Amino acid sequence: MHSFFFAPRYSATPFAVKWRQVIGEFFGTLLFLFFVSASVEVPKSVSPGSAGTSAVITAFLQGFSILALVYVFRTISGGHFNPAVTIATMITRHISLVVGLFFIVAQLLGAIVGTAIFSAAFPFDTSLGATTIAPGVSIGQAFLIEFMITSMLILVVFGTAVDGIHGVEQFAPIPIGLAVLVGVLLAKNLTGASMNPARSFGPAVVSGVWDNHWLYWVAPITAAIFTSMLYKILILSDPTHTLQNPSIPLSNGSAINNTATQSSQNPV
Repeated sequence: MHSFFFAPRYSATPFAVKWRQVIGEFFGTLLFLFFVSASVEVPKSVSPGSAGTSAVITAFLQGFSILALVYVFRTISGGHFNPAVTIATMITRHISLVVGLFFIVAQLLGAIVGTAIFSAAFPFDTSLGATTIAPGVSIGQAFLIEFMITSMLILVVFGTAVDGIHGVEQFAPIPIGLAVLVGVLLAKNLTGASMNPARSFGPAVVSGVWDNHWLYWVAPITAAIFTSMLYKILILSDPTHTLQNPSIPLSNGSAINNTATQSSQNPV
């Protein structure tokens, strides 16, 4: 079973390759959380008191950082860096349950380490980017906001990286980064714009800020389940549908074209 939503360069995934993918998820998430914490805390020191300006800076830093990191890690682990994305691809059987669980553990550990490195490197006595609900926003409203922005992100992942038109999937990091940017622009000052349980978990562990932390697991995972099932109903159940990305593996682990087989002789 291939373990990413981007096309691998292997006709099979032996044990060593799976661990390479898991390690890639760890380091990719580590780097992402470092920049997430920086994107929240640095603007506060640059433009204190200006929530709008800070939100714009935060959105661009997070959007462009995920864009760059997905480009780097897409041929290593697929560049999930997000348990919600991993769960969605597990539901659609693009990755196996066991590998998906290892991905999630790696993402959570990477999030903690990335946040801790930021805390050690920058002299900010803050929450390190921990996600919290703004005053005046109810639990129900926060849930809906996180559900909607996470749903958009996962649908963009499926529509571009998982099942995009062949030749376009290499550009998938761009719309994925834009989806994160838009989500943060919309919700940064309302819920913190998590869209990602690991993104909330790392800062919570390091800073000790656990306010309504459960919501940042329940809403993104609910969105992952909903959007992946919607994808299966609308796309995968269509008898005329064929995978547009010719390198995405079948659920039984066999490759569906010769590209992966040919490239397996020269892995990245």
